[in-house]
Amino acid sequence: MRKVSIKNYYKPTKLIWRKIGDSLLIAATSLSAFVMNTPLPEKTKLWLVFSINFIGVIGKVISNLFKQD
Repeated sequence: MRKVSIKNYYKPTKLIWRKIGDSLLIAATSLSAFVMNTPLPEKTKLWLVFSINFIGVIGKVISNLFKQD
């Protein structure tokens, strides 16, 4: 059973959730590097990179809320 709570943030995270969070973070970093090399206007690149990294960090933080049973 999954236990989701803010109190669980510093408790051990189940391996599958830790892998999902790390994968999101790595994918966000890779995508933001790819976006920086595209021929888009600078303002568009800035917002895309910010959005992608924000989603990656939020995904990692949310994955830490799941406690290991």
